[in-house]
Amino acid sequence: MRFIRMKSLSVINAHLIDYPTPVVGYMSSFGSLSGLCLVIQIVTGILLVAHYTPHVTLAFTSVEHIMRDVNDGWLFRYYHSNGASIFFLCVYLHINQNFSSDADDLLWLSGLALYLAIMAAAFMGYILPWGQMSFWGATVITNLFAAIPMVGQDIAQWLWGGFSVDNPTLNRFFSFHYMLPFIIAALVILHLSLLHLDESSNEDDEYVEFYYYYFIKDLFAFFLLMIIFAYLVFFNPNYLSHPDNYIMASISVTPAHLVPEWYFLPFYGVLRSTPDKFGGLLLMFGTIVDLFLIDTLFDETGEEEEDVEAIDLDSDDMDSEIEDDEETANLLILFFLGGSDIDEPYTDLATIITLLQFLEYFEIDIEDEDED
Repeated sequence: MRFIRMKSLSVINAHLIDYPTPVVGYMSSFGSLSGLCLVIQIVTGILLVAHYTPHVTLAFTSVEHIMRDVNDGWLFRYYHSNGASIFFLCVYLHINQNFSSDADDLLWLSGLALYLAIMAAAFMGYILPWGQMSFWGATVITNLFAAIPMVGQDIAQWLWGGFSVDNPTLNRFFSFHYMLPFIIAALVILHLSLLHLDESSNEDDEYVEFYYYYFIKDLFAFFLLMIIFAYLVFFNPNYLSHPDNYIMASISVTPAHLVPEWYFLPFYGVLRSTPDKFGGLLLMFGTIVDLFLIDTLFDETGEEEEDVEAIDLDSDDMDSEIEDDEETANLLILFFLGGSDIDEPYTDLATIITLLQFLEYFEIDIEDEDED
């Protein structure tokens, strides 16, 4: 259906109206929902910035001012804080839904860049209220960079803007947090461009035009998402927040149970299961990369696979699905362990799951070499 005929809008017409897309279910809507969450975060973030003060003596009170004195300030603040959780939920479901896809490697690389940028923006945004969890979270994570050999201390001091987490740190994180969503938007455009170059690869031969099949399907998903948003904002706005972050940051009082937001829990579980700081940093980053690249890095399939019998291909597909299920199960366990007390048996279990998460791929690689 071509109702946009202006040459200047031909790109929009080609990619949002007449673009041929495979017929898929509602789980494919999580990519579009992630885009909607990004728009909500940018709009509410710009409105909040108008009243936020990035200073260690004023940041906490400025957030309270937004909540109590600014017209509808509480609404935008709750939409922004809960929007981060909904954003990550959509991103995780989108990643899980595409684990077994045959997408191009560049598409996965762009997805990794997107995910890292989203994580950075979320972490820096969590620091801005300058509550207890904000301050101590910034202290713990930035100190990890100091463990990097040779350049670690310089990186940490650059992040701090001095010799510890203080006002320059808050100013830096505020600047980065404001800038990153626009970088994420650019990466989204790149991600979509690579997706369309890859032609939304799917084994089905049945294709439909983007409008109106996807338009109606995604619109239905948008309404469902807004219902979830409305429930969280109006009925349970602090359900996903930590109560200690409603206490102003204090260097003299350490929270009894230091825990990040739920979407960082798997990586926090990996981090605290490793006694060495630098080793924990490497494993934490490796777990993030594991979501996107491990299958690609250890995939030694080539042109020889074209002559393999169909039965072998079906067997490989089943093995791949089992591996994906195991990886998802490991991450879900790490979600639980990351939020548990720093005590046995939780730390021991986190160590075991972390080892299994990586040894699984080395075992697969060794088996493939033996078969050759």
